[in-house]
Amino acid sequence: MVRSALRVFFVAGLVGVGWAVGHAQTHAQAGAALAKPAPPELSANSDFELQVFSENGEVEVRCARGCKLTWAPTVARPDGQVDILVPGDKVRGIVTDQRCVANGWNGSSNCHILGWKK
Repeated sequence: MVRSALRVFFVAGLVGVGWAVGHAQTHAQAGAALAKPAPPELSANSDFELQVFSENGEVEVRCARGCKLTWAPTVARPDGQVDILVPGDKVRGIVTDQRCVANGWNGSSNCHILGWKK
């Protein structure tokens, strides 16, 4: 009984440490990668600001201020629920033959990006 409890605590501790390390790295990368937003006096009272960068056929759309972005879902599950990726500060994709930015990681031509104001 004690041995089982120790295993559970050991596994829970490893999961906790892994989550903490992964969470810390995610925030450090996201903060370092963001470009500097426009000064408030030049933002014309807008709610959010997007920046688009392109390099070697890859495009990155960043939310520089006031929003979160993710790729739109392409299918619904059989139970009717829709799976949406966790919104973040940026989405990366490739330019397709239709000249849109698509999420190249799953080979689709999904050029729809969802966004939310913070």
